[in-house]
Amino acid sequence: AVVSTQSTGSIDQWKGIISHTLSLTSPYPGTEVERFPLTKEQANWKVKVDNYNPPTFDNKSIPHLDPINPAEIKFNHVDTNGVDRISYMGRYNVSSSGNYPRNPKGRTGLEGRGNLPRWGPNKMSIIIVSRYKETA
Repeated sequence: AVVSTQSTGSIDQWKGIISHTLSLTSPYPGTEVERFPLTKEQANWKVKVDNYNPPTFDNKSIPHLDPINPAEIKFNHVDTNGVDRISYMGRYNVSSSGNYPRNPKGRTGLEGRGNLPRWGPNKMSIIIVSRYKETA
């Protein structure tokens, strides 16, 4: 998702402009896994989608830091291992099928972790080092 903001304020100032449409592209990036087809409107959890049965995808080639079964995890809390499962986007729901955490921005056409190491929020810091040489 691309976020554009003029100030460096709280999450509440910009969480409404985060785009969810990149999560609807198929196939899933770097794979041949096709998502359950959804329109932008159907991505909203409030919109009923008949027969919504997305495929489950967990990339087996990356290290997963959580158990295979997400039912063992207490979401929306800091768990007993110190893993912060509280989302910056607020509380998120858990699906009734398999106890998968739901993306708070809407349906993605997939269940599972995909290329992410954890169930639920995956908080990461990306450090970018750049060099600049001024020319005369």
